[in-house]
Amino acid sequence: MSPRCSILTTLSALCACVLAPSASSQQLLHVPSQYSTIQAAIDGAANGDSVLVAPGTYFEHIDFHGKTIEVTSTSGPEVTTIDGGGSGSVVRFTSGEPRAAVLERFTITNGSGSWYGASGISPVLRGGGILCGNASPTIRGNVIARNSATEGGGIFCERSSAVITGNRIESNLAHKRAGIGFYNRYHDYADGARAIVEGNVIVHNHALAPFEGAGGGIGCDWTKVLIVNNVIAGNSAHWRGGGVEVWDNFGGESATLVNNTIYGNTAGRWGGGIYSHHSSPAVWNTIVWGNTAQAGSQIYNYFPGSYQAAVSYSDVMGGYAGTGNLNTDPLFVNPAMGDFHLALGSPCIDKGTNTAPHLPATDFDGEPRIAGGRVDIGADEYHPLTVPVDIKPQSCPNPLNVISRGVLPVALLGTAGFRLDQIDTSSIELAGVRPSMIDVADVGTPFGGQFQGGCRDCTAAAGDGLVDLVLLFDKRKVIEALGSVSDRQCVVVSLTGRCTNGRTFRGEDVVQILKN
Repeated sequence: MSPRCSILTTLSALCACVLAPSASSQQLLHVPSQYSTIQAAIDGAANGDSVLVAPGTYFEHIDFHGKTIEVTSTSGPEVTTIDGGGSGSVVRFTSGEPRAAVLERFTITNGSGSWYGASGISPVLRGGGILCGNASPTIRGNVIARNSATEGGGIFCERSSAVITGNRIESNLAHKRAGIGFYNRYHDYADGARAIVEGNVIVHNHALAPFEGAGGGIGCDWTKVLIVNNVIAGNSAHWRGGGVEVWDNFGGESATLVNNTIYGNTAGRWGGGIYSHHSSPAVWNTIVWGNTAQAGSQIYNYFPGSYQAAVSYSDVMGGYAGTGNLNTDPLFVNPAMGDFHLALGSPCIDKGTNTAPHLPATDFDGEPRIAGGRVDIGADEYHPLTVPVDIKPQSCPNPLNVISRGVLPVALLGTAGFRLDQIDTSSIELAGVRPSMIDVADVGTPFGGQFQGGCRDCTAAAGDGLVDLVLLFDKRKVIEALGSVSDRQCVVVSLTGRCTNGRTFRGEDVVQILKN
């Protein structure tokens, strides 16, 4: 992720770019400059068109009516809201929409669900925020918050292989399956497709019904679903499955969970983290920690032996039988503030398995998934923040004479995205050497080229108007720390440290050794 110390997951980090229309798009329809409402633009669109929505709050309900179109905001969910006014589902996909039908970068709020029943299920209010009935759209980069329904307060999907990715699904209420609810009981999966829930933050959703409240974060009934790279935290269910509920697959393929963090969820009776009923979900590289319930606080199998979760290379509080599993505090950076990045020294670093099915290429921040030869456990892949460092500011190359004494100045350069006031200065080291003095001044500019460790991979530029942290190191100690070096050799030197929230950082510059 970008070099900064404040790393609370935001939708901006997950979806930083405005969706560009695909090559197949026939037409761009703009709201409100061409159409006064989003629904009017949808009604005027043809397959392959894109509806682009300017910032604002739109009090309406929208229905894709089976069209293969993209509906996206131009400026993101922070400034573009579709408000359902407390009546009905805010967004409907109920006419066979495929994955090429895309809803992206809105806040979806204040929906109460649609009276919906199909495939042998009785009609109740379903899909407070978004309803997918016999449809498989892509729902990407949205904030889906403060909706309610009988089932599926945030999203409800029936007979669906929807892709739900990069969303923040928060503070939704339902009798059951509060964040996301799936019901695919009579879906024969003839195309082999599965629903995909990937890279979402699913927090503070609550399934409230006595003796029925289940699936606070995600609830799956007879559903083949891939759940990967999600943070599922602080959700609750009155009865079972505070984080994830997997229900009635009777030995068939059900849920596969890969590289998730399931933390601090609660259930009134069974399965604070994961609840399995007549199902055998496969759980890989996943943290299940700090969840609570009367029985099976982390994982509860209703029919152990016949049907139970198969857990491998995961960190489960209290332990769980399976290959490569841990029972050790995962050491998150700051879970109380919603920061589930792994801190330096986490036992989950490099403890997953690279052979897990459907292993993602990146983590929930979009960083490379395998950083140390072996994948980490959880939604985060540990990467120190990369920060700009300038040894001997305003000098390039940076000569280091091994027979000289005195101090070696090093600047940790301030940038617009890196807050120097959040650095734990007591943790800073250059090649393992602590600074003897610390000051602040604008002394340098980050190197703008591709750093490859060459003697000229540096800059002599003066300050750039941003405050830098100026560090003075004992030159002799640094030279000793570098060990055996040759005359005129160019050596890459690393500066390391921690932010006040526990996140580590690392920066590099190059010096040229002089022996006479």
